[in-house]
Formats: sequence, structure tokens, C-alpha cells
Amino acid sequence: FLQTIGRNIEKTNQLIQDLTEISRIETGKLNVEPAPISFATVVSESVEAVRGMYDEKEIALHVDLPADLTPVMGDHHRLVQVLTNLLSNACKYSPAGADVYVSVCDEVADEARRPPQAVIYCAVRDTGCGISEADQDRLFTKFFRSANPDVQAAPGTGLGLSITRGIVELHGGEIWFDSALGEGTTFHFTVPQAAYRETN
Repeated sequence: FLQTIGRNIEKTNQLIQDLTEISRIETGKLNVEPAPISFATVVSESVEAVRGMYDEKEIALHVDLPADLTPVMGDHHRLVQVLTNLLSNACKYSPAGADVYVSVCDEVADEARRPPQAVIYCAVRDTGCGISEADQDRLFTKFFRSANPDVQAAPGTGLGLSITRGIVELHGGEIWFDSALGEGTTFHFTVPQAAYRETN
């Protein structure tokens, strides 16, 4: 009984926290403090945060991270929140013993811009249940959770991706995904490089 009560309290606390974050994003009151930071550190902290759940499901996490990555202009805590959420989802919606891949690189996001926008690009690819075409248009909608039994079996409030998108956009970045039902999902996002934000 105590374990059940504890789990329900944890779920309630998470829901309250997520609702507060959504409200702050929608009213423009979310606290974001950008500064030049190492995205490699964001990756390492995010990986450490999800290590336990990955080990529990025996999911292998592969990280491709260049040694000479350019710093980003971002809020360290918020970017860890973004990547941790994406890594957590990749684990939750993948079967035991699966693989998840993280790749990071310097990139020019929009070559038509003058000057072009230099960004750090990050992708999180899983080999899990994937997202049906019917669900894809609603994926970033508040409280949306797919009716897919594999999704319903995993805990969640349906707010994480909406919060994640809001944080990425507050940084001046973009987030999108590719997916097919039964074939896994890749989430992509960008964050402006520190040099770009400092000179524009």
C-alpha cells in the first residue's frame, strides 16, 4: 500500500510540475538564462540522469559526440531537461535489449539566411514502437498520448514533448521528428551556437 501511495504521489507531483512549466511557457514567464555553455556537458549530464532506466531495461545507449564541438548559447539546466526527456522517452518506448543512438554535430541550419544560422544539431534515435501517421500531427499537443498499447503501458502525463518544444523554441532552435509505426522514432533539435547568438 505504501509503495502504491508513493507512486501516486510521484505521478501527482510530476503532473503539477509539468502543468506549471506549460503555463510559464504559454505566458512567456519560463525562466531561461542563456549563456555560452558546452553542449558536451549537457549530453553527459543527460546520459547520467537516464543511466538507471537504461540499465534496468538493458538498452544500449550509443553517443556520437565530436571532441571539438562549438559552444551553444543556452540555459544549461533547460537543455539538460530537453535531452533528458527525449532520452527518457526513447527508453520508455523501446523494448528491453534495444538500442538508442544520440548524434551531435555542428551544422548550418538555414543556408539561405544572411548570415546563415550556425547551430548545434542533436538527434535521438530509438528502435522502439514508432508513431502512427494518425498520431504524428498531434504529437506535440498538450495531454496527447497515443492509444497504442505500447505507449499506454509506459507512464507519462502527455506534457513532456510540449514542454520540450517550448524550451527549444525559447532558445531560438527548432525541433522535429521522423517516425514510422513499428520502426522507431528519431527526434531532431537545434540550438544556436554561442558565436552566432553573440554576433546577431
